Amino acid sequence: MDVPRLAGRLANLGADEKTVAAAQDASSAGAVMALARDNGLGNALAGAIAAGAREVARAAVAGATDVEVVVVERDGTIAGRAGF
Repeated sequence: MDVPRLAGRLANLGADEKTVAAAQDASSAGAVMALARDNGLGNALAGAIAAGAREVARAAVAGATDVEVVVVERDGTIAGRAGF
C-alpha cells in the first residue's frame, strides 16, 4: 500500500492535521488503519480503499462481470466493502 496516499485519503475524509501527519510518517498500511480507527475513520478509510480497488478491477474486466471488494483486517473483521 502507498502510505502517503492513504494519509491523503484520511485528509479527504476529514482527519485532523495531527492524524494526517502521523499517517504520513506511518511505517505500514496497518499503522494508518490503526490511526484511522482511533479517530473514528477506520470504516470510512476501508470503504474508500475498497471503492478505489473496485474501480480498478471493473476497468480490468471491462464490464464482463460485476466486482465486489472487501477489505478485511488481519483478525478477520470486515472493515469496508464496495459493490454488490
